[in-house]
Amino acid sequence: MYKKDRRTKEGDNKEGWPTNIKTKTLMESKLQSEVSERTLNIHDINFIFEAQAYIRKGGKTGAETGMHDDRVIALGITLMILEDHKKVMHRPKRRAHGTKHFKTRSR
Repeated sequence: MYKKDRRTKEGDNKEGWPTNIKTKTLMESKLQSEVSERTLNIHDINFIFEAQAYIRKGGKTGAETGMHDDRVIALGITLMILEDHKKVMHRPKRRAHGTKHFKTRSR
């Protein structure tokens, strides 16, 4: 996934997920709402263990000391990519500049 805002030209064209405080907070919020609303069927017991050990400490979030959070972060990023993909897929198609739209007649 490439992240660059087309309007502001902010970001870069590097492949990957831009992890910063803003995107991580959005990702955590999305994951928390999906889990609490039970829109996901999670069958991976290791994910559940990691999610239970995912904490906020000193203004930062992540796994408790000695634990892992890879599955939590991976699922969060996946949800954000899916949400971004849905926005792209539902965006109205733009006509090329200077083209006219013609209605077809019903017969």
